[in-house]
Amino acid sequence: MDLIGTTSKEFGDIIDSGLRRIGEFTGVDRVYIFKIDENDNTLSNTQEWCAKGITPQINNLQKIPKEKVPFWFKKIIHHQEIYIASVNGMGEEWGEALKETLEAQNIQSLLVESIFYKDTTFGFIGFDSVNNKRSWQKEERRLLRLAGNIIGEAYHGMAAEKKIQKAFAGTIEIIMSMLEVRYAYTTGHQRRVAQLTDKIADNFPLSNKDKKGLEVASKIHDIGKIILPAEILSKPTKLTDLEFDHIKQHPTVGYKILEKISFPWPVAEIILQHHERLDGSGYPQGLKKDEISLEAKILAVADVVEAMSSQRPHRPALGMKDALNEIKKYRGKYFKPDVVDACVDIIESGFKFMEVEGTVLSTE
Repeated sequence: MDLIGTTSKEFGDIIDSGLRRIGEFTGVDRVYIFKIDENDNTLSNTQEWCAKGITPQINNLQKIPKEKVPFWFKKIIHHQEIYIASVNGMGEEWGEALKETLEAQNIQSLLVESIFYKDTTFGFIGFDSVNNKRSWQKEERRLLRLAGNIIGEAYHGMAAEKKIQKAFAGTIEIIMSMLEVRYAYTTGHQRRVAQLTDKIADNFPLSNKDKKGLEVASKIHDIGKIILPAEILSKPTKLTDLEFDHIKQHPTVGYKILEKISFPWPVAEIILQHHERLDGSGYPQGLKKDEISLEAKILAVADVVEAMSSQRPHRPALGMKDALNEIKKYRGKYFKPDVVDACVDIIESGFKFMEVEGTVLSTE
């Protein structure tokens, strides 16, 4: 997918594809986007995907005045999740008009997440269950919320610089792929690794563009794990050699997912190399020394430190002390010496991983 020169129509097609992928994966009956018209404070359904046999509603849901759905509109503006497990059991606070509208579409359950960028709310993305009532798990809802945030950044890009539009149109595709990740720790792990790579990168002569590429790669470096069965990633005991061989495929898979997206940074290459080691013992290509990019060398160290210091299904957290001892032990053999030194200095100076919900990629 080449996003260079992306037009508004092509951008819309990318979002349509994303809605389809979300709908098919989550098993909902309808996925749609509503946008707010700031001129007259109305809501209009602008894009929609429907499962087979589900009647499209997009033409019936145009120019809905906020006065008709005040409680709904208030929640969207304040970026609050709307989760209705049973339309039939909706409380009076929602308003009779809204309940009648939903029942007219035969909706039994729905989930809605705001689409926004900073202080600007563009609208919302919604997920309807028509054939049956259903519930959404906490992790699934969090990822869908993240997708809404990313789409908000993409819409902002459409109204701002063309470069931002191109980058975030590709990012939408990435987030849609991330919805396939059922392993709870992955996204938090990537966010924390990105925090540490950002600090380490400050110690090297990388341009702002190079640093941004490293940040983006860090935040999605495990995207290739979408191929792995949940029972392997969640296994509470030590992996077999065969299972570990499966895990070793994820840099290559991540590269294949990202290689055709026109990022202004070498994101795919960094991800492909982040498990390579200086002595050639890494994977998937067995690269050595200068064959590995500086960004990948930084990511490799941060990845190991975060993974060892955090809890995993098969073991408790080993702690930061053990993590630092590990990178010191293999300083010069697996890991670039000055990257190890910079990481150790950062940790010993008081660096702590921060949990930040809803973190999204940015080019600012």
